[in-house]
Amino acid sequence: MPQELPTGTTILLVEDNENLRFLLSEFLSRSGATVIACASLSDAVQRITTLRPDLILTDINLADGSGFGLLTRVQQKDLESGITTQVLAMSANADMRMPELAADAGFSDFLRKPFTPGRLMEAIRKALGLN
Repeated sequence: MPQELPTGTTILLVEDNENLRFLLSEFLSRSGATVIACASLSDAVQRITTLRPDLILTDINLADGSGFGLLTRVQQKDLESGITTQVLAMSANADMRMPELAADAGFSDFLRKPFTPGRLMEAIRKALGLN
């Protein structure tokens, strides 16, 4: 697979499903990104205190909280720093309103699981202004 992301692109991946976290990490790494993978909301919150990723890809439903809660923390940090962090949401939630709820909350895009690698790359490239 050809590199689709600029070298040095840092993605914070927040996914509590170990298999999916591994697959997404491998795919994103092969696409050129540096991936910091977190298994929980608490780990992700800790990471964003010291890390400024180019993009955050988070599951909405995490074992210890919600991607919406993470987005709120990121938005607070962005207000303090004056920098906007792109945050993509993903979920297997069957609620058809979820894309609208995610957009209203401030997520850059919403990916309904399962999604294709092409759809993931499209959303990431768009969020990073690469399309």
